[in-house]
Amino acid sequence: MKRILCLILILLTLFLTGCGKDLLPSYSGNDAYLIDTEYFTLTLPPDLQGKCEYHIETFDDGTYELSLYRKEGPKENKEIFNIRLFPMYQIADGYSLTHGILITPKGDYELFSRLPDGVENTKENKEVCDDIIDDFYGIATNLTPKNGCEHLVPQLESEAERVSEIVVETKYYTLTMPVDFYNNCECHIFPADVEGPDTLVLYELSSFKTEYGGHLCSILLIPHGEDYDFYPAYEWIGVLETPEGDFDIVVLYPTDVQFSEDTASTYDEMVQYVQDVLYSLRPKDGIGLVLP
Repeated sequence: MKRILCLILILLTLFLTGCGKDLLPSYSGNDAYLIDTEYFTLTLPPDLQGKCEYHIETFDDGTYELSLYRKEGPKENKEIFNIRLFPMYQIADGYSLTHGILITPKGDYELFSRLPDGVENTKENKEVCDDIIDDFYGIATNLTPKNGCEHLVPQLESEAERVSEIVVETKYYTLTMPVDFYNNCECHIFPADVEGPDTLVLYELSSFKTEYGGHLCSILLIPHGEDYDFYPAYEWIGVLETPEGDFDIVVLYPTDVQFSEDTASTYDEMVQYVQDVLYSLRPKDGIGLVLP
């Protein structure tokens, strides 16, 4: 009888311990310097080690978000960093800081962050926001993909030389940009994979450094015949004929505000260049281009 009672007590203890995991607060209480997630690890900078705790929230689509919190201080605005996985080309509402693409055995994801709640990019706290954004990118540079995964960091273009125009090159085509546009543009090239097409994303530089994002347009190459009507704002440019197959050239445009009050005029000025840049698209040798 005593053995049975002991066994019951042990099982009850294990059951209650297992239930307790579901009752954990938002902060997991982990203070290790190395954060381990399903697809990547993140090493905290020395000045944050031992001072933070983190929480990983999993969503129905299999993606997740990592949030980092301060251990001390008021409960409000404890969050200091987050990074979330989004399925490729899904609109990341509320997330404007990009950290590249994560290629995993289960699919490819774009990595985004957002500023902590309560932080607004105004003239009074612009310096604070800039520091926070720098911290976000500083932490994200310590992201290491796990075995079987790959992290594609945006290829940032170098400053334009003293020439009249700049040629940006992708796998299948080139774009020619006026130097004024290039000097005020953040150009990211995301290779989909070794054999697949590139995605080219253009941002207005001053707005890109704010929480608003500065997105001007994204040039996608979609296998010819696949549906793209679900995108809320797009323009079909033509078809690229490549050795790997034919691709529809589809340009995505933002559907929400991408600039701050301070950067609105510069953003509007860069918007005027976008169509000229798109018209400059030229196929590379061995590639065909079919226009409307």
